[in-house]
Amino acid sequence: MLVGLFIVTHVLLNEIFCMKQANNLPSPFLPIKNASLRTIHISMLLYYDNALVIRMRYDIDRLKKFLLSVVYSSWLSYNNHPMNKIANWVFHVVSIRKLSDSVKMDEDHDGNKYRERLNQYLNRFIDRYSVAVLFTGYNFLFNSVYTDTQGLGIMFSACDVNSDRTIIIEARSYRAAFVLAHEIGHTLGMDHDDSLCGSTYIMSATVGDGKAKFSKCSFKQLERRFNELFNSTIPSEWKIQECFLKPNLKNPLHTFPMTKVESFQSVSADEQCSLGLGQDFVASELEFSSNNICANLICSNRFIKMHIHPAIEYTICDINMYCRAGTCEN
Repeated sequence: MLVGLFIVTHVLLNEIFCMKQANNLPSPFLPIKNASLRTIHISMLLYYDNALVIRMRYDIDRLKKFLLSVVYSSWLSYNNHPMNKIANWVFHVVSIRKLSDSVKMDEDHDGNKYRERLNQYLNRFIDRYSVAVLFTGYNFLFNSVYTDTQGLGIMFSACDVNSDRTIIIEARSYRAAFVLAHEIGHTLGMDHDDSLCGSTYIMSATVGDGKAKFSKCSFKQLERRFNELFNSTIPSEWKIQECFLKPNLKNPLHTFPMTKVESFQSVSADEQCSLGLGQDFVASELEFSSNNICANLICSNRFIKMHIHPAIEYTICDINMYCRAGTCEN
């Protein structure tokens, strides 16, 4: 579970100068495959609700591009150090669908109940997938209590057909990219970072400035989890192994890494500001040159300045330079 900046809630569920967007998109990022590591596949069913459609002003093309940008950024987070020392990561977007009208948000805006209803809906299908992700336009609550919750997911649930594999993400800004990486982390078996690792990483219990990479604590947790899983002789875990290693997918919509340039792979800082704060907001020109937007994106509407989150992975941050793990790199 991931909450906002000001309230830390730990709930274990189930245990530049102003650089504008370049006209020519950068080449797709292709991580160097390590032959000594296993390849882990994360297959996702993506859902969006009517509240997000309204927030996107009924522009479905923009909405879908937003979702793919979020997933792409999350995939890049897993291909950064240290997680790229555990596996070669491949993310598959199996489908993108509007949420069924039969799955509704209650008047109390309880995000966990909303997530559980989608899971019950998905139980009618036999599709093999690692996780299902509901991107909502609601500012939802957790257990009917206001905690500024950003996302919810179940520990150790990815690929387990007997578990609740549904994630809910508050998709009101591009911050959702880091929230998604966080919640996928929970489903893989990563808990919140403890005091030994501090609170400046993706698996921190709160979102905020600079939290754009995984910690050594998360690395050790996931390494231990995968060592146990892939050496297990328990028959019930063999299907989980197969789901991660050899997913039975037929023509997924998108697979990351990509082999061609896609329009969603690099999102301008201006677009991130306008979606998160309103159409009048753009990346602050005065702050751009002195501030690392990859750790702290500052937006302005000429009257006020606000910081919203680190710029997502692959944001253009300087000439021929892009955000990676909270830093601006070429």
